[in-house]
Amino acid sequence: MSLYNDATMIFLGQAAAGGVSGKLHTVKPLEKLGEELITNNGFDRDVDWTKSADGISITGGEAVYDGSEEIVDLYQPVGSLSGKSIKVSFTIRDYEAGTIGGMFHMSNGAATTQVTGNGKHSIIHQVGTGHNGNTGIRSYSYFKGKIDNISIKEVEQEADPFFFQRLS
Repeated sequence: MSLYNDATMIFLGQAAAGGVSGKLHTVKPLEKLGEELITNNGFDRDVDWTKSADGISITGGEAVYDGSEEIVDLYQPVGSLSGKSIKVSFTIRDYEAGTIGGMFHMSNGAATTQVTGNGKHSIIHQVGTGHNGNTGIRSYSYFKGKIDNISIKEVEQEADPFFFQRLS
């Protein structure tokens, strides 16, 4: 559980009275995400996921891409996300080649931002119209590596950059 999910901000007037030049400072809101949309996001078993091509297996708690296919979709049916902002997060390990992006099958295309390299990655995508309900990740350019800890959630409130803003 994150402390941010349960945190409350309390305003004390007497604390602000001695602020910088008598100005009050505010903190912009943090990102708020909905519930997890997918199951088996740790790839504990080779179930729940549809693989669009050869060249990918689910084994040892990871989705393993062997680099033999130019494009591979790994997805689950989650219902239409048309018009919603979605955050796809995942970890890449043992990266060798190619890129990974979010996958949203739509009448107007399925592309989103693509990432490379080992580490934790997050992509936020505004889903267009005509989404058919299939959502997950898409590998490009003969991706070779492993994916773990995938999370797909609706962004209910976007985060503003964390900074203090002086109110006049």
